[in-house]
Amino acid sequence: MQSAFNSDIDCKGTDKSCLNRLSLNKILSAQDTIYNNAASQIDPSTGTGEPIRVVRDGKLITSPLDSTDPFPHESKPLLITNVLDEAAAAIYSAFPDTVPEDQFEGCVNASFGSPRTQQIVSSPHYSLSAGVDRATADARVQLQQLATDYLWKCAAWTFGRNWASNGGNVFMGMYVVGATYPGNDEILYCTSPGVVCHQDDIEIVFGTVPNPTPAQSQLTTEMQARYKAFLNTGNPNPQGSSFATWAPATNSDVHALTLGGLGEVAVGACDPNFWGEAVQYDYQVYDI
Repeated sequence: MQSAFNSDIDCKGTDKSCLNRLSLNKILSAQDTIYNNAASQIDPSTGTGEPIRVVRDGKLITSPLDSTDPFPHESKPLLITNVLDEAAAAIYSAFPDTVPEDQFEGCVNASFGSPRTQQIVSSPHYSLSAGVDRATADARVQLQQLATDYLWKCAAWTFGRNWASNGGNVFMGMYVVGATYPGNDEILYCTSPGVVCHQDDIEIVFGTVPNPTPAQSQLTTEMQARYKAFLNTGNPNPQGSSFATWAPATNSDVHALTLGGLGEVAVGACDPNFWGEAVQYDYQVYDI
């Protein structure tokens, strides 16, 4: 990517005088070219969402925080949460109209290629729900769940298991109650009852929900108490509270707490035998 960028701006990376003469438009135009073409024309490992990002380069970043290398021993406590429908805003913005079920595999293939596409579409995790007619099904439902799992939920759980297995305490959770964040209110799906889109946890945490419902107020009270306890002690279980016990993850069970609901979050596709094993993450496929 660096070579492609230097070629586009017609400057060597070491030529400071050339770089200093570049116009802002020239720099931004070259950046846009990289962003739009990196995955298809330079290297598929860059991905289509964030091709310009920090990567392990062997100099600044020398070790990965994933499952490709052994972790060092960890002692820092972490609290990691996601929301129920993390990818909904992205999927329903990219596809404003119904996606026929026959196009599901093609959409998956555009991101995952072979053999991961076949492994995904043949698994029960992303099949049509029972009773849904294939002829009228909307594949965005499956795409949203797939992207939520792959990019947020399961990736976080994989990280949590690794952290726990190397000595660190990590508490995992998922919001099933949220408050529609500005911008998400323009996406019809994100305003549907029971849907919690990316960023819909923000106003819950900070207590800024306009006209909160009782469920939202209750969750705000709980999460602010939990964050206070975590910041002071490294444990999100306030002493003497009546909140459900939030158990730390282990190397085999993340014990993800349902935030705004009851009990722990169902494992689903985040079984370590599926994501990270049967279907590998990009960092495993491309060894990055």
